[in-house]
Amino acid sequence: ADELQIAIDARAQMLSQRLRNNQQQKAALQSELAQRQEQVRGMNAYIEGKRKSVYPADHAAADRATEQLQKQQQDADRVSQQLNALKAEEEQERNELRQVVSKLEGMVSSQQQEIDYLRSSAQRK
Repeated sequence: ADELQIAIDARAQMLSQRLRNNQQQKAALQSELAQRQEQVRGMNAYIEGKRKSVYPADHAAADRATEQLQKQQQDADRVSQQLNALKAEEEQERNELRQVVSKLEGMVSSQQQEIDYLRSSAQRK
């Protein structure tokens, strides 16, 4: 039983560490995503201004910026997908950690019942 408890404790510690790492990664990705979304908004405003211009050179600049915007949007989408995958992984690890905690609680309860039984047996003697 002690070996099982040690193994469960080690698993819980590993899962906790992975959750902390995921949270750090998630914060970094959220920051990157916000930055990329801001760039996309800025480029959209730039393109909109150039499209309203009467000068052909501004329209050509808007076309080039539109191509860059598509790449920026793809990068933002990629970061968003990474963030969603990380959130799913984090939820899976949280569920696994809940199961580990439940097993530990069951073991503690079982040991407490054994202790109570031994105490009552000793008191009867």
